[in-house]
Amino acid sequence: MKKIIPGALIFLLSMTVANAQSVHAVTFLQKNLSAGAKITLGGQKYAMVFVPVADFGSSNRYAVGFLTPEEGDPSAIFAYLETEHTNETLSNPVTISGFPGVIQVFDHRTYSITTNFLTTKNELDVVAGATSLVRVKIGATMLNFFVSIPTEQQTATPLADANQYSAVGKADWSKYIDPLTQITAVDNYIDYIRIIKIN
Repeated sequence: MKKIIPGALIFLLSMTVANAQSVHAVTFLQKNLSAGAKITLGGQKYAMVFVPVADFGSSNRYAVGFLTPEEGDPSAIFAYLETEHTNETLSNPVTISGFPGVIQVFDHRTYSITTNFLTTKNELDVVAGATSLVRVKIGATMLNFFVSIPTEQQTATPLADANQYSAVGKADWSKYIDPLTQITAVDNYIDYIRIIKIN
């Protein structure tokens, strides 16, 4: 058993995505689905959900839709929406549901050494993935969509007893490949983000 701190992971993801410069071309083609509509992306099943979003500083209301996994599969795309009160103007925006937006898609890899509490030994974990940050400006509100899909490349590899503090000798380099499949999946996912003004 390992200690996991989800809040710290989300904070790290947020900071990393917000400051990243995308090296991958992004394709965006708006695809509108109704609430409850179900599709399959990359072999995973998703349902279209909508959440209520209120604009800061006005009485404007919106229904904001995105896909959520139907099953708790750790290899599925996960996403969350955060809103921000801001007067920021987006540069070189694309149009998302009639509103200005910017999109980044990039790949990344996380390396960690953690202690297995059962064996008290250190282990190496390497997780790659693709992440997208989609920012859309509605009124005085910035919608920040964080969309990510992980893929494990090396999991719970015990370190040598003689060297519990270096994992280099245990690296499985052949598995450290660019997560191109995940990049494609995230790029396709963002096409389904939908924003509807309801008053």
